[in-house]
Amino acid sequence: MKTKYRNKISEGNNIFRDEKGRFIKGYHSHPETEFRKGEHWRIPKVYWKKEWLHNEYLTNKKSAGVIAKEQNCRPGNIIYFLKKFKINRRDKFQARNLRIDGLFGERNPMYGRRRDLCPSWKGGVTPLRQELYRDPKWKIVCQEVWIRDKRTCQRCDKKPKWNSYKDFHVHHIIPFFIKKYIFDLNNLILLCRKCHLWIHSKKNINRELIGGDESGIS
Repeated sequence: MKTKYRNKISEGNNIFRDEKGRFIKGYHSHPETEFRKGEHWRIPKVYWKKEWLHNEYLTNKKSAGVIAKEQNCRPGNIIYFLKKFKINRRDKFQARNLRIDGLFGERNPMYGRRRDLCPSWKGGVTPLRQELYRDPKWKIVCQEVWIRDKRTCQRCDKKPKWNSYKDFHVHHIIPFFIKKYIFDLNNLILLCRKCHLWIHSKKNINRELIGGDESGIS
């Protein structure tokens, strides 16, 4: 059965296609606009070349993320060509030894900034936390919180299994380094580990269950 051809007019040129819309072999458009063998419709990228990528990744010891940032593309693009060219990738231990995940030593802008020079410093709360956990009163208060909240996460209603009690935490709504509210039951709430981590993460943009003064107690 003969293939049925049809004419399709596009931008003033007759482009011959078959009934499935495919170009018919043997027909050509203008020779100056045709792609020739070895040409590509996209602008060539340097990381398409094996020698260049090998030099950047293995010789210069750059990570796929760093190369991608320099070339204004996604890390997945670089990883694709690393696999295509069969360039051995570093595992996480090799990457850690090369220290390619961040700036270390004097190259780090936070190098040497301690105590009140560090924006994350909270006045030396680590000893206070250790002292709190050793206090017998804290254990009693925690038991009262567990009973009051019925052994249930107050955010997601999750209950602990018989062997997962360590996955539940007693959370201070107003931070515990404000000593006035350390043992205040109204300032304490039972949460599962997942919810507790979420509350202290950047995802908690509305500062749910986080207070900073007396008005924060609910």
